[in-house]
Formats: sequence, structure tokens, C-alpha cells
Amino acid sequence: MRLSVAGALILSLLLASSPSLAQPIPPEVKSFSLKFFKEMGELNATLADEIGQASQASQVARAIDTYTVKVEPLVEGMAALEKKYQNFFKEMQNREDEEGTGDAELDRALDEFEKISERLEQAMLGSLIPYLEDEQVQANLIRLQQMMDRLSLQDEDEDDDSDW
Repeated sequence: MRLSVAGALILSLLLASSPSLAQPIPPEVKSFSLKFFKEMGELNATLADEIGQASQASQVARAIDTYTVKVEPLVEGMAALEKKYQNFFKEMQNREDEEGTGDAELDRALDEFEKISERLEQAMLGSLIPYLEDEQVQANLIRLQQMMDRLSLQDEDEDDDSDW
């Protein structure tokens, strides 16, 4: 998962329930965000474990492919919410200095998601590197990146497509 996407999504959700927001978080956004954090966290943990245990490029490629297939509905769901609630998400992006959500349930889900995402980042930085030359690993990473790019929340000023 590209860290800029996760970071922007987390930032947006952090700001979503802030008492100073002009708009309260739509219930549909909160509900899906909780689902997103839970399921994406579980998928991130599985991918981190599989990459960490891999001894062959084919295992890494398969893990990335499986992850991409399972994550896609979550990304599509979030992208649909971004489209449906464009003004809400734009307002959140403009409030980068806010901290905390004011919502204990979202805060717990976000904290757990962040911990698991750190594990995935470490697996990507440590265990994935030996397999980056493999054509299937590269193809699956590109496919994953293209799918994650459907989220409009990522930092559009970033030119480096290789960061996770």
C-alpha cells in the first residue's frame, strides 16, 4: 500500500469528527471508515507476514496479488464515498493542523490500523527488496499501485510513484 494514500486517508479521517469542522462526519463515512480500518488492517497484517516469511519471489508475487484482489473492494468503496461526499473530503483536506477525531471508536480503530500499517511498511522495506527484480513481483506491485491510485486523497504533488 502506498503510504501517501494511507497517510492522507488517515489524516482525513482524523479530521472527520473534529468538533471544529463545519460539517459533521456523515454516518456512512464513519461506518465505512471503521470497516476500512478493520479489514485493511487485517489484510496489511497478512501481507506483512507473508512477505516476511517468503523465501521465493513467486511467494511474494502471489501475496501481493491476493492482497490487491482483497483490498480492491475497500478502495472502491472509499473512492465512491469520496465522490459522493466531495465537499466533505475537500474540507477535511484543508484542515491539516487538526489532531484527533473526538470519536473514541474511530481513534481506537485508527491507532490499531497505524500499528499494523507500520508492520507492513517494515516488511516492505526489509523483506521485499530482494524480490524487486522479479518481473511478476514488479507487475503485481504496479497493479496494486494503479488500484490504490483510485483514491483521490493521495498527495497529488508527489512525483515518486515508488514509495509505499
